[in-house]
Amino acid sequence: MVPLSSAASRPAAGPARELLDALHDATHAVLARITPELEAEGLTHGKFWALYRLSDTGSGRVAEIARRLSVTMPSVTACVDQLVEDGLVRRTRSEADRRAVVLTVTPRGRRVVARVLERFDSTLNAAFAGVPPSEVRAASRLLREATRRLRRSAPVAPEAP
Repeated sequence: MVPLSSAASRPAAGPARELLDALHDATHAVLARITPELEAEGLTHGKFWALYRLSDTGSGRVAEIARRLSVTMPSVTACVDQLVEDGLVRRTRSEADRRAVVLTVTPRGRRVVARVLERFDSTLNAAFAGVPPSEVRAASRLLREATRRLRRSAPVAPEAP
């Protein structure tokens, strides 16, 4: 893994920049480890995250998934088209609003998510072996707080037509 930038090639940065560099490097390390797991299930990163977020609730709408993933509705629609074709998600008309389409994770989709998450957990547990759980929880809290603050202060991008 190549770090975002070499410490020798940039001016001294404060703790926020150090966190940014560490987050970038950790994200790429995680992606490198999980990509083979996703490919074994025939999933791309986009398809997995859409399926994963939808599996949180079992059903939802494209707009909800797009919002949760911070991507456009057309991007999610393309992903969902593939998930439906793969038999991992089903589209149905809403009983409450016949104009609305509801996405539901199929039993096969739930099994795929469970298998992938089991492998992710195994990988992450091995990576954090020996790290006190309190430190892992503290890192999680820090990242969640950073996310909350960034979302609160960031301008909202307009939705694509």
